[in-house]
Amino acid sequence: MSSNYRSLFGSNTELLPMLTRLKGITGFATTLTTRRDHRALVFNRFNHVSRVATLAAFIANSLEIPTKPVLRIAWLHDLNRWPFAHNSERDIFSQADDAEAYFAQLIPAIAESEVADLVALQRRNIGALSISGLVTMVADAVTGAIEDPLLLICGLNVHPNIVPKEISDLLGTQFQSKVFAQHLEVATRLLLDDRNGSRFGGHFDELFLITFQNFLLEHNVVSNGALNSTDAFHACKLINHEFMQPIVFPINNDLVCHASWLRMNVIHPLLRDSDSRIVRSMLSLNETSFVKQVLKSREFRDLRAKDFLPSIDAIEEHYPELAFISV
Repeated sequence: MSSNYRSLFGSNTELLPMLTRLKGITGFATTLTTRRDHRALVFNRFNHVSRVATLAAFIANSLEIPTKPVLRIAWLHDLNRWPFAHNSERDIFSQADDAEAYFAQLIPAIAESEVADLVALQRRNIGALSISGLVTMVADAVTGAIEDPLLLICGLNVHPNIVPKEISDLLGTQFQSKVFAQHLEVATRLLLDDRNGSRFGGHFDELFLITFQNFLLEHNVVSNGALNSTDAFHACKLINHEFMQPIVFPINNDLVCHASWLRMNVIHPLLRDSDSRIVRSMLSLNETSFVKQVLKSREFRDLRAKDFLPSIDAIEEHYPELAFISV
């Protein structure tokens, strides 16, 4: 995936640490690890942003527009996430509402026009986006629509049969086909067998790009040199409504990442203390540093670091009938 973010931002001492912080922020699932099991790192937000940047650059090249403005917006668009992202933020913190104040403080490291695009992107205000912003918004939506089903299967060991045919059709990829299922199985086994997760990324990215190419063809995302964002957004919305919300999110957010427990037992108590140093630091802490800060507090003396760990093997342990590969 795209790895040229350093060349986009030079040696900017303000932005580069913000970008690398995303390696410790939830993308698909919590990034916390143990000494012997580092698999959760494959789910980080940095990987998601890198995939968004890759797709955005591909679309920009297809449209024959400059890629640098697109790549900068893509890499910056998810900086203002709390530790545990959606699992801690839900009904508490709005990334979109925070966007204007957050990105404005980064001027002059980023341009005012980039701030305008980033705010419009997070608020889903399509009419206020430049072409670079619109390309990034399409890439972000498509990345999520592709990434989550693939990570559900290959990362959490859920059988491909969980993807309904109508969702496969929208993605332009038949998840149950013999050939594609074999590729999915290889990626799944790589993560099951390698607790470092080091061999998983390359194979997963290949599957991601194959599915992206199929999606492009299925929805004519770029046609005759023009961006067909309407059909792409419509397909992604259907995938979210019909598959992500009822099937994916209950598995990865609650079963694996314990989102409800996190908000009830950690985030809400923290927010009751309006002077909490931890709350004021939510946009600078990663998940490891957040947990360390929480465990130092007397209010949370009954908690342990292991309470925050993702249950990556939850499917095999609790719902073995849904497992892709029996362990």
